Amino acid sequence: MSNSNILVEKRGHVLLIGINRPEKRNALTLDMYFDMARAYGELDRNKDLRCGVLYAVGDHFTSGLDLPQWGKYFSEGKVDMEDDMIDPYGLMEESRCRKPVVMAC
Repeated sequence: MSNSNILVEKRGHVLLIGINRPEKRNALTLDMYFDMARAYGELDRNKDLRCGVLYAVGDHFTSGLDLPQWGKYFSEGKVDMEDDMIDPYGLMEESRCRKPVVMAC
C-alpha cells in the first residue's frame, strides 16, 4: 500500500481493510481509493481469503471522497485503474469483487 491511511491485514481467511484518516473524518483521497482497490483485488484473487471486512479508525466511518482532490477526475470522466485493482464502489469501473465484503462500524 502506498500510505498508512488504508490498513490491510490478513487474519485467517478474512482480509481486514481499514480506513485510517480520522483527522479528516476518513475522507478518501485518490491514493487511498487506489490502495483500497488494490486490497479488493487481492481479496478477489487470493484463494485463501473468503471475505473482507471494511472498517474505519476513529469516530466516523467515512465522510466520502475528499472532493477537492477528486473534482478534476469527475470532470474528465473515467480514471484508468491498474490490472490488480477492483473498484470498491464502482465509481470508475464496473468490476466487482466476487467475495463478500461487510462494513463494520
